[in-house]
Amino acid sequence: MSVTLLFGASLMSLCRSFPASILGTMLAFSGLELALVTRNQHKRSDAFVMLLTAGTCLGLNNIALGFAFGLGLAACLRLKAFHQN
Repeated sequence: MSVTLLFGASLMSLCRSFPASILGTMLAFSGLELALVTRNQHKRSDAFVMLLTAGTCLGLNNIALGFAFGLGLAACLRLKAFHQN
């Protein structure tokens, strides 16, 4: 609905002109391209923040909550709020 408000009905008609399988394949490849950024996660805490953010986004189906949880966990880890043995 918000995409229609921003770009108008022309963008929606363009998206409907492609088959769902092609749009799904394009989405999968763009997701894989974005996932290449995770190769630079060398510390376990950074990888944990990334996985918590992704898991929250997928589990709650809310990107804003996933971002908030990931940002909060990253801040807590940087401030050493959790004891690491």
